[in-house]
Amino acid sequence: MAGIEAARDDRGSITDRIQAASDPNGHEHIPFNQSRAATPVILLTASIMAIGIYLPFSPLGAHVGMVPLPSTYFPWLVGILLSYCPAHGGR
Repeated sequence: MAGIEAARDDRGSITDRIQAASDPNGHEHIPFNQSRAATPVILLTASIMAIGIYLPFSPLGAHVGMVPLPSTYFPWLVGILLSYCPAHGGR
């Protein structure tokens, strides 16, 4: 047990070992927190969201008992997503 503690002290915590990276403009950012997802990840996420929104309106959705969301849901969704972007630096 003492060996594990000594090794942990020598290397530091995981948080200490993650170093801030720089973007092409030289601004430092925290990995995972202030990074941007790769384009394929963004496109896949958007595709899955579109399928999820479309599914209740489709014949398959009706067949499995899904009910379309009310039209008042979508302005709220857009408003929440748009307000989220500036709160997190537009990233």
